[in-house]
Amino acid sequence: MAPSKDKKQPIFTRKENVMLEQKIEILKWYHVNGKNQMKTANHFDQKYPNLKLQQHHISKWLKQEPKY
Repeated sequence: MAPSKDKKQPIFTRKENVMLEQKIEILKWYHVNGKNQMKTANHFDQKYPNLKLQQHHISKWLKQEPKY
């Protein structure tokens, strides 16, 4: 029998800190896709599950955006 071709989700075991490049990517997506913090957090929580991204993170980064 042939092995399954289904991709398995990676297993994440710890929370990671967000890198500056990731913050910039996330904030750009936020601006291009309707400026909805919850939608942005949900989108990137799937892409970067180890960040444990939530809406309040997006809010905080938006306040600090000029320094990025």
